[in-house]
Amino acid sequence: MSDPPRFTHNAFPTSRLDACLAFYAEVLGMRLVKMRGESGERVAWVAPGAQDAPIFVFVEQSALGDGVGAARRADPFLRHLGYEVGSRADLEALHARAEADGQSPTAIETIDEIVGTIFMVRDPDGRVVELTLGQNVGPDAWDRPSA
Repeated sequence: MSDPPRFTHNAFPTSRLDACLAFYAEVLGMRLVKMRGESGERVAWVAPGAQDAPIFVFVEQSALGDGVGAARRADPFLRHLGYEVGSRADLEALHARAEADGQSPTAIETIDEIVGTIFMVRDPDGRVVELTLGQNVGPDAWDRPSA
């Protein structure tokens, strides 16, 4: 493997996205750097202060009891630690290692141009770790000014 995976984000579900964004901005000085989706199903990327990374990703879950919101609330992979690798070969090597270690990773899957190519695996305590390729979460992908 060329370089070890680079930590990129923590992802958290929330049913109160606007309140979370206000709290992290007002109390901790964080800033919104990317927003996608529509009300009730938005995904917000937040960066701490003057740092470029890591960032938090808040995934808004609709308060409705059906549809996409309910599916997201039930998804055990929504809350995860995100790591980026440098190449497809690195991603495949980590996937093979997780399989060999009996960790039962999800299949490697290309989602879209935002999420990239990913797989998920659980650490020994059951926390979900997302390993990605092509999920640019750095400042060059942000759609808000950094100041």
